[in-house]
Amino acid sequence: MQPLNKNLKNTIYINDQSVLIGHSCGAAFLVRWLGEHDRKIAKLILVTPRKVRSKRGESIKTQESDLYDFDINPEITKRVGKIIMFTSDNSVQEGKESLQQYYEVL
Repeated sequence: MQPLNKNLKNTIYINDQSVLIGHSCGAAFLVRWLGEHDRKIAKLILVTPRKVRSKRGESIKTQESDLYDFDINPEITKRVGKIIMFTSDNSVQEGKESLQQYYEVL
């Protein structure tokens, strides 16, 4: 598995006072990135974070696998001051399953 954007830290200044917010696949990106980099942040907010692939066409699944196929690194909890996760009551089933996976590790 290739690391995600190694140059993100050179593009965006992230420090121990940063608050990162991700929705859906953006949340997956942030969790994966934080798992691959030893960065401390103040708060991580995950809105309907995705981890379970949708049941759409096979080509979409292939594209999504590059983003969603990673282990959630539990060490993130040691580097993030506070983690907030939520989804809506009417979220699709994959969204609820995804949230549960993040919740169990983080």
